[in-house]
Amino acid sequence: MLPSYGVLKTETTAGIVITPACDLQNNKSDTITYLPVVAVESWYATISVLSDVRATTQQYLNQLLESAPPLSRFPSENELGTIERAVTDAKDKNNLRERVNAGLDAIRTITSPASHNADLQKLRTLFGPKVFVERCEKLVRNSLRSDCYFLPGRNSWAITDIPGDTFRGHSVAMFRYPLTAPLDVLELAGEAPEETWPQTLQAYGALPSAKFFAHRPLRVARLKGHFLVDLLARYTALYGRVGASDFSERIVTRLAKDIADPKTTIP
Repeated sequence: MLPSYGVLKTETTAGIVITPACDLQNNKSDTITYLPVVAVESWYATISVLSDVRATTQQYLNQLLESAPPLSRFPSENELGTIERAVTDAKDKNNLRERVNAGLDAIRTITSPASHNADLQKLRTLFGPKVFVERCEKLVRNSLRSDCYFLPGRNSWAITDIPGDTFRGHSVAMFRYPLTAPLDVLELAGEAPEETWPQTLQAYGALPSAKFFAHRPLRVARLKGHFLVDLLARYTALYGRVGASDFSERIVTRLAKDIADPKTTIP
């Protein structure tokens, strides 16, 4: 396991090293870059899915309440509790109350630092069985989002087994959270036994990042070539694209009028 440096809810995370192998073999890099890999149920408990969960919850909340309050970007417990009480007193329509409550619980899980795994049944209730299955199918096909990559469990055809592997479940590589670690510490971990790791690590106490390696890093699996190539292609495409600035509302309105009325001239 590798340090998450506080960007995830857990102190450590599995990770896929994306530093070119030739750089490591030829001593061209003194660090490695890795992408965090989390279990699917853990990914569903991250901020990455908050906007979808919040929007769907708001959709059903608007249908249930005549004057539904808008959910804030990061709803507090007080806000969620107030909405829950309003939902309890509302006349239910087509099980909307159950779906809204499932959404509120999912939001709680996402925004709580102590909640590491989502209740997938709650998400199934929120989105509906059919839609949730469709979302999961898109996740497997890597068409749900451009900033993550689905990896089947270790015992399937994507991962090469290595003795001692404990990361068995289906997982997601997170492209938005590339992390870096000193190569020296990783090489040291490959040589030092587990029982002497704390004493061995003291030799690297001068490195600022050494304090994050209380848990000895250990390679547990290897991604097969085809998947690694596809993952890297999608990762580089996410950051290599040239984005265009969005038009402001004023410009959009003006350009739309230009299109609708060809006689209009642009000053």
